[in-house]
Amino acid sequence: MANYNHCIHKRVIFSFTLVFSLLIQGCSEEPEVKAEVIRPVKSILIVESSGDQTRTLPGKVQAAKRVDLSFQVSGPLVDLPIKRGQEVKKGQVLAKIDPRDFKSKLRAAEAEFKRAKADVERVRPLVKKNLVSKADVGRYEAVYDVAGADLEQARKAFSDTSIIAPFSGAVADIFVENFQDVQAKQSVLSLQDNSNLEIVVQVPEREIVGRGSNKNLELKVFFETLPGTEFPATVKEFATEADANTQTYEVVLGIDVPSDLNLLPGMSASVVALKKMKVGQEKKIYVPVTAVFKDPTGKNKQYVWLVGQDKTVKRQDIVVGALSNSQVEITTGLSIGQRVVSAGVHYLVEGQKVKLTSQKQ
Repeated sequence: MANYNHCIHKRVIFSFTLVFSLLIQGCSEEPEVKAEVIRPVKSILIVESSGDQTRTLPGKVQAAKRVDLSFQVSGPLVDLPIKRGQEVKKGQVLAKIDPRDFKSKLRAAEAEFKRAKADVERVRPLVKKNLVSKADVGRYEAVYDVAGADLEQARKAFSDTSIIAPFSGAVADIFVENFQDVQAKQSVLSLQDNSNLEIVVQVPEREIVGRGSNKNLELKVFFETLPGTEFPATVKEFATEADANTQTYEVVLGIDVPSDLNLLPGMSASVVALKKMKVGQEKKIYVPVTAVFKDPTGKNKQYVWLVGQDKTVKRQDIVVGALSNSQVEITTGLSIGQRVVSAGVHYLVEGQKVKLTSQKQ
């Protein structure tokens, strides 16, 4: 019995010693050191720009001459001898409404005018003979003037029963059906001259070009349906007030299109604007817009990450200028030969080591 108790006592002492040694060993271990995170980044080397800037904008083809035509009087449509896409000549009748009522009114106005004219011619000589007063003659002359105005109005109403093509072109669309009652000034058809085309572009306000800066601007128009073909363009007109919804300015460009090309209004186009550098103009520094980031604390400042010789990044204050496509001009803060991070700028911190990938020299 004594030997059994002695064995138990030895086992307890051994277990306690083992646990105590493990605790001491665990407390004496060195703390784990985390490996430094080296983030791969894209970068560019700052060089002088040639100064030539390009900007590509979407555009739409439209006819230089285009108009929606309507009647100036109301009535039932009785003749619509045209179809969509049909070529018509200047002076051609495009639509008619029933002219019978207007013809009757015209005849009545002509008869009234003749009667009033005859009355005036009859009473005027009688003034000299003192058979009628000047006041009476004045009343006859007033009736004559009113009859003349009514006749002119009746003639115009009768002529307005027909829509005449104001210029040669193509019928772009028809908005009514034959034998339908149409109202005065209701659009009946759309006419456009496809021989003289122009391009409409919506230009963002930051890109709008003033009148005095067009001298060094070269404009070219491209169409997907005509790969490899370019058309020189000139500015014909532009809006001086931005669209309230899009904050863009409408610019209309003129182009010369050969007659054998089937370009039609509504087709899409790409307009490339190349602003050439003036002779003797100072060269500028441009970086991708993805290289620039704002102050994280909300201050009105902008920065780029400079990459040092030791491959660590440093935040650099900059001042930005004009935008050109995906490039932004840096007016202050950068020098030729410096390297900046061009993408992933929001994942970096001051002094962080980076690994350069896809470097652009």
